[in-house]
Amino acid sequence: MKQLNLPLSFISNSPEDTKEFAKEIAKQISSGDVLCLDGDLGAGKTTFSKAFISTLAKCSEDEVQSPTFIYLNIYSSELVRICHFDLYRIESDASFEELGFLDYFDKDHICLVEWPCKLKNHIPKNSYLLEITYLGETKRQLTFKKVQ
Repeated sequence: MKQLNLPLSFISNSPEDTKEFAKEIAKQISSGDVLCLDGDLGAGKTTFSKAFISTLAKCSEDEVQSPTFIYLNIYSSELVRICHFDLYRIESDASFEELGFLDYFDKDHICLVEWPCKLKNHIPKNSYLLEITYLGETKRQLTFKKVQ
């Protein structure tokens, strides 16, 4: 797994800062990578996801929708396929596996997983984790690390 050239911790003072950080990560990530987003409701996971996916898929942020009720949206560009998982409503690791979602954790996809805590047993080793923590009304701390 490659080392990304990013700060390990970043203070976002606005949604625009979060979007810029997402775009920087998107420029460095590649097929086969899994990026997990963790944070409370309203922390900025959707803001991050829209900027990250629109950068990779070469589409507008308005075209990126949260898959809260269907669990998975897939976006494609000429170069990459992005799988966006929102696992807020999923019941268990077993449910994820039964739905066939493990098949997307392969070399042909970039996977973005919101609510990775629902997949304790299925997050691939050497995935990336971005934790988003409230610091104020619009201020967030974004902490980036590898999952071991």
